[in-house]
Amino acid sequence: TGIFRFLDVLPEEDIEKGVVFSDIAASENNTLLLSTSDNRIFRLDVTTGKAVCINQLQDWIKVNCILSEDEGRYLVGCLQGVLVCSDSLGTENFITDDDPHSLSNTNVTCMTKDSDGNIWLGTYHGGVNLYHNPQHRIIQHYKNTSGTSITGKIVRAICSDNNGDIWVGTEDGGLCRFIVKERRIEDLAALNSFGVNNYHSIIRNGDEMWVATFGRGIFILDAASGEFKDHLDIGDNQIINIMRASNGYVYIGTATGLYLYREGRETMK
Repeated sequence: TGIFRFLDVLPEEDIEKGVVFSDIAASENNTLLLSTSDNRIFRLDVTTGKAVCINQLQDWIKVNCILSEDEGRYLVGCLQGVLVCSDSLGTENFITDDDPHSLSNTNVTCMTKDSDGNIWLGTYHGGVNLYHNPQHRIIQHYKNTSGTSITGKIVRAICSDNNGDIWVGTEDGGLCRFIVKERRIEDLAALNSFGVNNYHSIIRNGDEMWVATFGRGIFILDAASGEFKDHLDIGDNQIINIMRASNGYVYIGTATGLYLYREGRETMK
């Protein structure tokens, strides 16, 4: 008890119509960015619980993910590409696959920001794209076409570790880490002999990286070495997403419900 608090963001008529939230992302000044299934973007003040609609996207856009970029600016990953938006101007730019310096695939499934402010974009069948800041253009692709590429093209999970290296989980090629300073790809699935190639979510948890699979639970790896440390079997191992709250609790969303993991406890809740 006391963990959950209901936030009355959507009007009752929207809920009755089946409108749901498609993604949620942390942003500046104690706010969250929320996207809805009817293509609205809200900014929620977590202190007051008040939310303001800051953008209404066009009907033909299908939102997959959202990421805060700079103060008042954010990126929306969707089936059709990436929207560059701001609170004041709405949609400012639309990045697609229409030139060599654009996306390798428009279906952007996940995004993360590194310590230099660059945005790493996971795509469906296009591998990982790097969106350089402040050039504001895609100039590098990392997909399964060469020895310096990630393993797999269907990217479902992407996360930056404490060293600024990028961890990538795919549906079709397993788990790898991009050592940014050395510009080298390390195959972590092969390193640890996992025999798993369907990774759905990755989080940083202190000096560990938690890697969620669809079917085999959560693998816990040492963030520095990339080596296996532990495995969590939660019963329903078909994991869709995981996140770590500021209090250290880890929330695990699966095909059948939500689990809570608290360090030091022997069981899941």
